[in-house]
Formats: sequence, structure tokens, C-alpha cells
Amino acid sequence: MITSGCKADSNRITTPADFTGYVTHIKLHQNRSGIHTISAESHADKLVHRCLIKVTNNTMFFKLEGETYHPSGPDKLKLKDQIQVWFFKPAKNSIPDYGKAKQIVISTFTNFEE
Repeated sequence: MITSGCKADSNRITTPADFTGYVTHIKLHQNRSGIHTISAESHADKLVHRCLIKVTNNTMFFKLEGETYHPSGPDKLKLKDQIQVWFFKPAKNSIPDYGKAKQIVISTFTNFEE
């Protein structure tokens, strides 16, 4: 199972995120041992920007609650969550965008109505 690579908030990346959007699909490993890929969408300026996000053992997860960041894990991720993603190295010229996540921050709120 993929677990959070977070050791402390001091490891958190503080530069602007490479991608911000909402989780639209979570693909599990074939043996259901954790998250393999996350699909997300951003709707900035009325344009849909899709992104495929590869989760690895080195992906750090944090949860943003108010203004406080807490170490988290992929098991806390749900459909419709707002996420910010930092990539190790995004793939160039791929549609949708694709890359291995270095860090994912999960927000505690969404703009979707249940």
C-alpha cells in the first residue's frame, strides 16, 4: 500500500502548485493496495484543464484545514476533493497533462453540492 512520505511540515513544498483542481477519478492498483492514478480537472477561466496524476511511494500528502497543514495520506483522498499538485517532472506536450506527483495537498472544502 502506498503510504504518505510526509515526515514533517518542514518537508512541505511552499512554491506555487503546478496544478490545482478537483478529483474526478481515483484508480487503484490492481491488487487494491493503494492509489495508482488520480484524474483531476480545473475549470479556470471557463476552460476545462484535465490532469492525470501518478501517485508513488515518494508522493507527500498534506491536508489543509483552515490555514494549517497536517501530514496526510492517499487514503484520505475522495472524489470531488480540491487538490494542489506539485510534480517531480511533468510530461511535456501530453493531453491530458500527466506527471508523477511529488506533493499533493488536499483541501477540506469543495465547491460541489452533494
